[in-house]
Amino acid sequence: RRKIMPKVVVSDKKGLVQESGSGVFVQGGDKAGYIALTSDNGTVYYLFVDDNGDLKIHNAAPAANGDGTIVGTQSA
Repeated sequence: RRKIMPKVVVSDKKGLVQESGSGVFVQGGDKAGYIALTSDNGTVYYLFVDDNGDLKIHNAAPAANGDGTIVGTQSA
């Protein structure tokens, strides 16, 4: 059931990097970068770091600092 997608990397002068098929997305500026991971059943999960440096997981691309749930127990 796994799909093998071609890997295409696009970058611009603002630091945007996207990789089609693997779910990697790094955004410069005022948007959080994230990594999209797809489970065996096709559900997509998004990993990102919030403004406090906490690694979070969410069921959609992060739109605000409060999105998602902190992954595990983290301490500075």
